[in-house]
Amino acid sequence: MMNIKSSLNKVTFTLLILLLAGCAGTKGFDTYEAQGLKHAWEGIKEQRTALKSFHANVEFNVDTERGSFRLKGKITYNAENNYHIVLNGPLGIRLAEVEINSSDMIVEVPSMSIMREINLHEKLEIPELDITIQNPKQLPGLLLPVLSINNPNSWEVSSSHNDNDSELIVVTNADGNKLELKMNIALSPLKLKSETFYQNGEQMYHRDIIFSTSQSGLADMLHLDFNQFTIDIKYNYRTVDIVKTEV
Repeated sequence: MMNIKSSLNKVTFTLLILLLAGCAGTKGFDTYEAQGLKHAWEGIKEQRTALKSFHANVEFNVDTERGSFRLKGKITYNAENNYHIVLNGPLGIRLAEVEINSSDMIVEVPSMSIMREINLHEKLEIPELDITIQNPKQLPGLLLPVLSINNPNSWEVSSSHNDNDSELIVVTNADGNKLELKMNIALSPLKLKSETFYQNGEQMYHRDIIFSTSQSGLADMLHLDFNQFTIDIKYNYRTVDIVKTEV
């Protein structure tokens, strides 16, 4: 019985802490053609703020040095940066529910009477899986099919980028740390194709955003690489609320 509990703990907390998202839906963002990367940055920020809510069924595939896990679940998001996540195991057994706000993540495993509160502003360690996450407050944004950072207006376009290239670099400073986000962007139609996040020069994660066709308005899948583990997520949208904006 202890082995079963240990395995469930590993599966549950692995997926809760290693969050990201992608999607496949019938309605997406309005088609928009960016005139250069600096103009594209404004459009990418608008897509982030235009997504007001979504609800999706999700398939998670997680690979770590200690093993691989596959789970299904549901994700609900609203514009106040609140998330509700349900994780199901084999045969549809509910393993856990998660509530996330701007500062905390609360994990509940009803079958084991477990409840854990995680401070997203502190380093997160999972010794059972040899995983350390230095900046967990970045994780909730990875659940979205848009730009992962929550406060894009505090970031500036780096002077080191070439406007004729497809790579856009934005930078900011937070709590004494230099943060850098490198993005691969398609200009026509405007799409965010990948992100690589650095803190003080060290890579924290890389995220590929995958679309089924060049004209798809929303991503179908995401692939997230944290060096110590990877996650693939496939989304089936149920409801999506996108506010039309002009750039």
